Amino acid sequence: MSGLDASRPLDADAAQQLRSALRDHLVVVLRRQTLGLTQLEALCETLGELYIHPIFPGISEEHPAVLAVTNRGKKFDTNSHWHSDATFDARPPMATGTVLRPRPPLPAGFLTPCAALYALEVPPFGGDTIFANQYHAYDRLSPTYRAMLDQLSAVHSGSATTHLVGKDADSAPEAVVHPVVRVHPWTGRRALFLSRAFVRGIDGMSRAESESLLEHLFEASHVEAITFRHKWERGDLVLCAPLRHCYSAAALLP
Repeated sequence: MSGLDASRPLDADAAQQLRSALRDHLVVVLRRQTLGLTQLEALCETLGELYIHPIFPGISEEHPAVLAVTNRGKKFDTNSHWHSDATFDARPPMATGTVLRPRPPLPAGFLTPCAALYALEVPPFGGDTIFANQYHAYDRLSPTYRAMLDQLSAVHSGSATTHLVGKDADSAPEAVVHPVVRVHPWTGRRALFLSRAFVRGIDGMSRAESESLLEHLFEASHVEAITFRHKWERGDLVLCAPLRHCYSAAALLP
């Protein structure tokens, strides 16, 4: 998307243009942006409200809703796996810890529509982010299989993530149950809502039954035909729709 300077306040037309682009394309890339933390927050607040991540701390006390995503000097990388962020929350947020509330409001318990990722530093090679379209993941399944999934819910938990920030598993938010398939309230389109990072099982199924079903769905959710690979440049601002994608950071440098 060209011609938009995200460092400046968005007027109503520009904000609506962004919402429409996200609705139609799911991932929007704005190149060569120059943003401070306050400007990034202002952009997000133009479209909605900020969200404080329940596990990962903010970048500072002044900016608790902004998360630093880096693997420099880390033993473990937290993003090189397929996931939609913080689905263990009863009302899941977006990737950078900022929730963008749409107009009109979504029903209680439904995902908000946008996440913002801003590149300050980019490695000389690797570090791409791959987005997978969960509309297409659902549509590619057979009608009979889709009908079954429409009736199922999955248990999401963040307990396995807490150790990455030195917390005990007991400090994670209580596990929640979300539908396996979410329906967009405006368009009526259906998308898979599953990821390896946080789903612990299918509600009401045995462990063996869950594992068999989930393994197939996890693989179906990120086949190459439904993905977009973003090669980062410094100053890139990427907006993405968490309900309708899962993503992974690929081949990050140690």
